[in-house]
Amino acid sequence: MSAVFRLTIATPMSLGWYKPEVLDRWFYIRPPSVKGLWRWWARAFVAGVMYEMGCLAGRSGKDVLLVPTSREAEAVSRVVGTVMGLGYAGEKAAMASKFALDIRVLREPSIDRTKGKVRVREYWADVHRFAYLTRKKPPIEYAVGGDFELEVSGGGPPQALEVLLVALTLEGLGKGGRKGLGSIDVTAVYRFRLARDLKQLVEDVRGWLRRWISPCSGKRPPFPPMPAVAEGVAEIYRVEGLNFSHLHDFFLRSHRARVLKGNYAIPDELRERLLAWVLGLPRKEEKTETGYGIKGDVKRRASTFIVSFHNNHVTGRGGYLTVIRSADWPTALEWTGGGDQQINIDFEKVSEAYDTALSEFREYVEKLGGSMSRLWP
Repeated sequence: MSAVFRLTIATPMSLGWYKPEVLDRWFYIRPPSVKGLWRWWARAFVAGVMYEMGCLAGRSGKDVLLVPTSREAEAVSRVVGTVMGLGYAGEKAAMASKFALDIRVLREPSIDRTKGKVRVREYWADVHRFAYLTRKKPPIEYAVGGDFELEVSGGGPPQALEVLLVALTLEGLGKGGRKGLGSIDVTAVYRFRLARDLKQLVEDVRGWLRRWISPCSGKRPPFPPMPAVAEGVAEIYRVEGLNFSHLHDFFLRSHRARVLKGNYAIPDELRERLLAWVLGLPRKEEKTETGYGIKGDVKRRASTFIVSFHNNHVTGRGGYLTVIRSADWPTALEWTGGGDQQINIDFEKVSEAYDTALSEFREYVEKLGGSMSRLWP
């Protein structure tokens, strides 16, 4: 079985190579990065079905609200590796990936170096993520456009290819890939018939996984101990009427405040209630954008409040918001703006943070003249 995905880089992509600020001129869209994104979403799909079936309860972790037990983590890896065919290395068995990836560059993308300002199609945009990463550092390279073929060959199940299409739809590659940067348009799929409806793709994968995962008798916590595509904790929205920079700028406090409050100096609700950590916590050694510091041994926590944007995608043009509520957050943070303050995180606080972020995002989209609709569930 093989499939060919025709790709183009929809929004500025900075995908580091031997140096984090340098693009890989052989591939641009690097196969290991695609494989990593694919595996992350495969794990989320497997975890979602396990959570719904009572097989993913987790345990209290050191400095973390919930983490999967070793048995649960092993079960997720085993299904991803052996059932989906993405490769497995367990304690007692191993299996190589059933898929091989090959990227062909058909047309070179536009390349530039920046410390924050980028050109996309007919307009210039300020990208705060790039500006943040280049403070006191050299400019970083980014790419837009181009024409590529991603060939996936091997003997794995077709549902794994559906997961790949979902992954490339909902999340970008490289720096800021969860904040609207590095989004990849899948403009066509050859040699294999895939649904073009995102909701159908998600339900096809979940229905297929239910045939491989048996129900358990475990108690289900309010949120799973890892990101999971499960009803009640995950939602996917379509956003129309905005461009990628609008979506990306939501993660910048001053821009959110200017849109929501009319003044960048007035705190928005996420800032006022000290909940903006839900938009992501950087590595401990980095100076944070939000003023939140991680206490304990947790190194970082990427956001599962994910946006992407597409210009010419098989599922349609526009933006996507994916919200995945999970309990793998540090139990304690420190707010360092305007006086130190400790923030204790529990299930109620996690729920409040995600609900507030989603409410603010909806209002933000509407005030900019856009609209959003729920796609799944």
